Amino acid sequence: MNNKTKESMVNNSNHIQANRVLWTTELNSFILMEGNRKVNPKHVERIELSINKHGVLMNPIIVNSKFEVIDGQHRLEAARNSSTGVYYIVAPDYKLSEVHTLNLNQKNWGTKDYLDGYVNLGIKQYISLNNFMFQNPEFSIAIAISICSESIALRSGRNLSTDFSSGNWVAIDFKEAQGIADKLKLIGAIYDGYTRRNFVKTMLELFENDKFDFNEFTHKLRLQPTALVDCVNVMQYKTLIEDIYNWRNRNKVSFKY
Repeated sequence: MNNKTKESMVNNSNHIQANRVLWTTELNSFILMEGNRKVNPKHVERIELSINKHGVLMNPIIVNSKFEVIDGQHRLEAARNSSTGVYYIVAPDYKLSEVHTLNLNQKNWGTKDYLDGYVNLGIKQYISLNNFMFQNPEFSIAIAISICSESIALRSGRNLSTDFSSGNWVAIDFKEAQGIADKLKLIGAIYDGYTRRNFVKTMLELFENDKFDFNEFTHKLRLQPTALVDCVNVMQYKTLIEDIYNWRNRNKVSFKY
């Protein structure tokens, strides 16, 4: 594929022409897109073995007008390793959002892939989350996102995953997030289920409840170190925490409503 071929392909505005399947062995013409997920060497190896055994299947990669790879970077790397070529289609206006859409529909992008992609693009919120996860490896990425999300509504809302993958995720101040993490770790000295999803979700709600005093709770927890046990949902955790909190208190407090 020489520059003349590339130029004629990209500049032709005919829809059919832009979606023709082409073939090339000049693989250095293609560029891995900044912000795309990292190439998985094991996945590349599997494709490479398939190419060596069965040859190249007509499963074209998709590139944009800059020849950045929108879909098929693993196939491209496998073709390079096998010293063969690739079929490709040019979608001139495609960019990173189309990468995410394609992979979301194919269900082969994980949350960490989106995080790495937005970190590579230099998006501040995602960089801060990545730093938070480095400083708090006890928490899964899902828990870390919940802790760092802007509000309870976002932490527990159904759209959290969509907002995160689309790049529209909003975070709290990360000093505040670290403060929450430190409190959870204090509980972890007594209760080893402190990183459980429903427990963290419960505590995030309690931290925003004016009736909840964290110091009072940890004091009562130390007096009853075996009282806090795993629960199946948030409501059960709230009921249990309420019992622990109200132990030997004359004025009972309710956290369930």
